[in-house]
Amino acid sequence: MSTTITFPRCAIYAVIVAALQLTALPSARADHTPVLPASDWKITLGLTVMDIPKFTGSSQRRISIYPLGEVVYRDTFFFKGDPIPGATIRGLGAYLFKNEHFSVTASLAPDFAERLEKDDVRLRGLGDVNPSVRAALAASYSRDWWRISAAATQDLTSSKQGFKAGFDFIANYHVTQHLTLELGPGITFANGVNTRTFFGVTPLQSARSGYAVYTPSGGPQNIRFSVGLNYRIRGGWFVGASASESKLLGDAANSPFIEKKDEISAGTYFGYHF
Repeated sequence: MSTTITFPRCAIYAVIVAALQLTALPSARADHTPVLPASDWKITLGLTVMDIPKFTGSSQRRISIYPLGEVVYRDTFFFKGDPIPGATIRGLGAYLFKNEHFSVTASLAPDFAERLEKDDVRLRGLGDVNPSVRAALAASYSRDWWRISAAATQDLTSSKQGFKAGFDFIANYHVTQHLTLELGPGITFANGVNTRTFFGVTPLQSARSGYAVYTPSGGPQNIRFSVGLNYRIRGGWFVGASASESKLLGDAANSPFIEKKDEISAGTYFGYHF
């Protein structure tokens, strides 16, 4: 679910600060919950609140609310959603291969990227781009303090969002027994279909909007750097905060209706692991 409301940016940052203040709490006392037999199911449920641009390249902001969850059955089948939607889309799928360090997954995943004419006068005449469903193939490799992940995704709907691929390197540091810091860079590539849908101007759109015809090519679309904190409170409860800065590249950055090439997204989340 994504909700656009009028809301000062400082409010979301206040929420993040409140989440981070929880990291200063003393370590949780020993959990005396009786040990139960191992289950075939692993379930995590929660909620994510994000402060993000109204659309890629916009100078306006919106507050978006997403469900956060993970359901895994016998370490084979899963439904997963990350705290912050990113390049490595997972969704509903299965592990094709998994061991201590390496995993490969195939899934169907929602892509919430959209662009609506009503969001900005600069978009009038360009038409709407709606969320889509993607087929995703992803791989991840991890060692003691780092992991690298990659995903290739293809739009399965009629929204002409095309092909995207993403790569992320994440370093993690256990500040305390309960507090973990994660940070690292990433990059997203997109083909010409995706780039033209989100950043191009067709002859018809040109006649309606007044922009000159613009036909961008595919290639690297953005680079980013992300940082996040996760704090395990007690039992299965956890809370976290994340922020990322990204920069549009190439033909996407040169689109005539793009206001900002540098974007910042920030959010906080909480949940419970069963």
